[in-house]
Amino acid sequence: MKIGIQAWGSEGDIRPLVAIGHGLVQRGHEVELVYTDIANRHYDAVAASLGMTARAVATPVIADETELYEIGLAAITTRNALL
Repeated sequence: MKIGIQAWGSEGDIRPLVAIGHGLVQRGHEVELVYTDIANRHYDAVAASLGMTARAVATPVIADETELYEIGLAAITTRNALL
């Protein structure tokens, strides 16, 4: 069976899903992990070593720390988030 796993977050969010994918591969399934790592880590090599594929999407989420700061500042100072 072909199984897709989607993950988003930090290494602590993604690594457990890599382990689940590996378990599924060991049971004969074809697994692809699609992930967004907020710290721009890549799991392609570890996934390949475990017999599955991995593909990063939208990684890094925000590459520029200045831009991240500006977004956060705008979020906390906006009076009406719907505008």
